[in-house]
Amino acid sequence: MGPDGLQRLPTRGRKLSTTQTRYPWRHRTKCKIFSHTPAEKALLKVKWKEHKDAYHTALREAREVVLTEAERLHERFGSHSVDYYFKAIMQRSCLSSKRAVSHWNAFLSKETKLYNDGEVPSTLQ
Repeated sequence: MGPDGLQRLPTRGRKLSTTQTRYPWRHRTKCKIFSHTPAEKALLKVKWKEHKDAYHTALREAREVVLTEAERLHERFGSHSVDYYFKAIMQRSCLSSKRAVSHWNAFLSKETKLYNDGEVPSTLQ
């Protein structure tokens, strides 16, 4: 009780008991799972496929707009490639660009394939 005789109402964090109740961690009540009928699943599948297709076409159109802007920048400034300006507009990292195949990794790939096929690699002969 406060100095003026008012008492705070108990909340979840401020209970009248001195110790918090313990909740079982091993045996919890399972939530009811709402399962769709096969017809509902088919409708949802069609709906999400339409949504996905519309989203991808919108993204493709947006990329085409950005690419035309990158081509305009290339024509205006011309010091870099169109891909450079495209990445600068999109602010994509240069690390996401494709890297060339190294000779060592190509050699390892061939040797691993031979080893997995059951043949003796050239280094072990």
